Amino acid sequence: MPLIWVSIVITLLTVVIGALITMIDAADMTAYFGDSASDVTEYARYGLLLPLMAIVFYIVRFYMAAKAKANAIRVGPEQMPEIWKVYQDLNDKIGLDPLPKLYVTNGNGVVNAFALSCNTRRKYIVLHAEVALAVEKAPQVLRFVLAHEMAHHKLGHVSLWRMVVGLIPNLLKPLGTST
Repeated sequence: MPLIWVSIVITLLTVVIGALITMIDAADMTAYFGDSASDVTEYARYGLLLPLMAIVFYIVRFYMAAKAKANAIRVGPEQMPEIWKVYQDLNDKIGLDPLPKLYVTNGNGVVNAFALSCNTRRKYIVLHAEVALAVEKAPQVLRFVLAHEMAHHKLGHVSLWRMVVGLIPNLLKPLGTST
């Protein structure tokens, strides 16, 4: 939980500093920052976009969850019981509460899975069918993939603000000159 608060503080500071920098006129910016004034102004504008990026991520995550649920099969004790048993065994060790809903979807030949969280109450894990089909021949693959995705939920890697703050380094220009 502390990472969420750190992310919120960083976001608010970035927005406030960005707003203050954009209010400074061009002559003062050049006096303060010299040749880097235009870069500082550009970074300040990115800071003002952070709340918008959070809203976009929020909408995209709900869309991804709806798409996954519409095109997938929910795994449970009656539906795919072999996978459900592995999932329950892993949860006994990991201790997720509540247990994320588990879905299997068509991966079109791609072996993959992903963890998704729309908010603190709705958590999902989506397996591609190619991973689910490995349950009989290579059960360790299924255990590994499920444990990996469950760990994303346990460690908070799918939180909204963590994803937004994680984009900041990608928005910055590389330090120094680039050719």
